[in-house]
Amino acid sequence: MKEDIQLAKSKTDAAEKKVRDLNLKNLKLLERESLAQAKVFTLEEELNKVKEDLQTQKATYEAQLESLSASHQTQVENLEKEADNPYDQGLRHSYRCIMAVLGKQHPDLKMDELAVGVAEYMDEEVAKEGGEKLEPNATEEATSPPLAALSDVAEASTPRAQLVRPPCS
Repeated sequence: MKEDIQLAKSKTDAAEKKVRDLNLKNLKLLERESLAQAKVFTLEEELNKVKEDLQTQKATYEAQLESLSASHQTQVENLEKEADNPYDQGLRHSYRCIMAVLGKQHPDLKMDELAVGVAEYMDEEVAKEGGEKLEPNATEEATSPPLAALSDVAEASTPRAQLVRPPCS
């Protein structure tokens, strides 16, 4: 019986030692789990910060892109206006030349009424195309009035050397 007690005692000691070892391993695992959770929390904070930074950068880049796009559109519109300007000036010059020649060759024509009729027709055509009414700017009004005047007739007969534009006749 002593042997049985001794055997039971040694089995109990072995079991207790195994329990202590398992408890120690369990504590180590709990410590590792705790460290891992702390690391996860830190990484999640860093990830959220990176996401916020990316959102800020995205908003900044979108604003810059929108600004550049608006600037580009303005530049395109300005270039189109610049390209249209010589054409419009040439068209006005041709109109003045035609009106001057008509006034010179047909003095019986009522030039003011003809000019008004032409302007109305041009406005109707612009309206059909869906465009805006064309109005000369302040600098062009002084140099190219829409109605034919005696100065237009004189300009049309002025020698080429005295004109900036070529004469009408």
